Amino acid sequence: MECISLIGLAVGKEKFINDCYEIMQDLVKTQVDFENLGNDDPQIAYLIGAWTRICKILGKDFEQYLPIVMGPVLKAAAFKPEVTVLADGETDVEEDDNWEVLNVGDQAFGIKTSGLEEKSSACSMLVCYARELKEGFVNYVEETTRLMVPLLRFYFHEGVRAAAAEALPHLLECAKLRGDDYVRQMWQYMNKELFKAIEIEPDHEVLGELFSSLGKCVETLGVSCLTGDELKELTTILDQHLKKHFERCDERQEKRRDEDFDEEVEEELLEEVGGTEDSI
Repeated sequence: MECISLIGLAVGKEKFINDCYEIMQDLVKTQVDFENLGNDDPQIAYLIGAWTRICKILGKDFEQYLPIVMGPVLKAAAFKPEVTVLADGETDVEEDDNWEVLNVGDQAFGIKTSGLEEKSSACSMLVCYARELKEGFVNYVEETTRLMVPLLRFYFHEGVRAAAAEALPHLLECAKLRGDDYVRQMWQYMNKELFKAIEIEPDHEVLGELFSSLGKCVETLGVSCLTGDELKELTTILDQHLKKHFERCDERQEKRRDEDFDEEVEEELLEEVGGTEDSI
């Protein structure tokens, strides 16, 4: 699956299209077995990756296959990991390779990692479909939006949050076929959660994706999509992040000696904040 789809990307649509029908039939047969696989089966990631690459190759011609692929992809994207609250001094989970520990405030949680990478891949696949198919994805816009918006605060996996953020402007673009009122309602559902996610996001790279998403949403809809109160709230959030950025600047010289410090991420974050301000 991976090899065939990578070859297709390499040779392009014009050459790939001659063999495409037969390849798609084989993938469809494989898809039938998809629903019987466990959440951590590596075949899931390979199949999702193959569909994503073929979507990029075929562009809007991929639309005919959406009824086949969307059910399993939405199922993988909606996967909920097993989570347990850890008591003080509990170490069994920490010693298990199938679990990770996440600290939120003063509370520690254990998260079973099986299925998380597949969830992230499925979310990225939905981004690809919305981006490549545009109005051809309109029948799946509402369900995908209701799935993605809560994932802006899925703190168990950075890739899931980043994909959820990236999806929003593409989903708004897809929805334009249904008219301004529908798009406006979608944005009202999105924006409060997007603002909150930006305000509290702990990871700088994901925060950059959130700022980028917001900027693209504003560019897609126009600045009139923000009320006076929303614009004031957003300005306050941006100001807080800029202040934090410049406070970190004072600490950079010392942190450069720390191998965990990533100056490039810091600069990218500042660029995304600036890009959001430019959009507004």
